[in-house]
Amino acid sequence: LVFPSTTDTFGNVVLEAQACGLPVIVTDKGGPRELMINGITGLVIPSDDQDALLRAMSFLSEDHETRSLMGCEAREFALRGNLSAATQFSTLFGAKGDWDWAADESDFRAALAPLWPTHA
Repeated sequence: LVFPSTTDTFGNVVLEAQACGLPVIVTDKGGPRELMINGITGLVIPSDDQDALLRAMSFLSEDHETRSLMGCEAREFALRGNLSAATQFSTLFGAKGDWDWAADESDFRAALAPLWPTHA
């Protein structure tokens, strides 16, 4: 699910998509970033960076393994209803904008390596 809203306060569709086993792509503005775990159940991109949005969409559409792993994690996360973990992880992995979105796929894979060690 690609949900680039910058003004949505909750984004129930983000939780619904994750419950269906879909990884999500959201921006670093608005509430949906708090409903997922960046790098685990989907990706948080800078709200003002169209190139980052394109890279994130391309990456997940082309990388079946990552999309599948994130989808499984997304479903488990949504079914557990563990929003407190999302808050903890979103801060850790850059919902505040301190996680630099990779310039190309190899940089992105390197950024994911600590999260998905078998995917480096």
